[in-house]
Amino acid sequence: MIRKTRAGFTLIEVTLAIVIGVIIIAGAVLVYNQAKASAGNSRAQSKVSALQQLIEESASANAGQYPSRLDDINVWWKKKRPDDWNKSPWGGVIGTDFKPGDADLGNGVANRTETDKFQFTGFATHPASGSAADAQKAPHPTMVGGMVYDYDQENKTWSYGTAFSAGDLSTHGRKTVKGYAVYICDQTGAFPYFVSGGKP
Repeated sequence: MIRKTRAGFTLIEVTLAIVIGVIIIAGAVLVYNQAKASAGNSRAQSKVSALQQLIEESASANAGQYPSRLDDINVWWKKKRPDDWNKSPWGGVIGTDFKPGDADLGNGVANRTETDKFQFTGFATHPASGSAADAQKAPHPTMVGGMVYDYDQENKTWSYGTAFSAGDLSTHGRKTVKGYAVYICDQTGAFPYFVSGGKP
């Protein structure tokens, strides 16, 4: 009598196939997330450049004076970017500090110098480390994807003086600007990213 043997996979072979599958999926997810973040960064840089261009156009039309009314900037900004003024470059909508509905909060662009309008409670120091240097790197969900125009409305100059070397989290370096600065908050609300502004 001839015995028939059943062909099949051993437990080791099944486990090995699962491990290989998991590695392939993890690699694909990593590549996808990197591509998504890179695309978001490109869109963020584009928005910062567009806001800077808007500010410079306004200055050219007003004898070199940078705009001082945040309301005006937001009206122009919505006209300039009607499709994505309220969207984060990394996906989803911008944080609530930048949404319409309250005249104090801005409509896509906010002014960092207006602390009462910007709810900077706790921003002076990092909530975990207590370090002022780490404060801007902390996540601020209400600021996700929002644009900032840094200009002192009372003194008609940028809040840190006529020229300032600002830290830029996108390059881990510094950018010197004069008169004003524009930048964006990232997908966690940390800032400043892609700092730009007047030429020193």
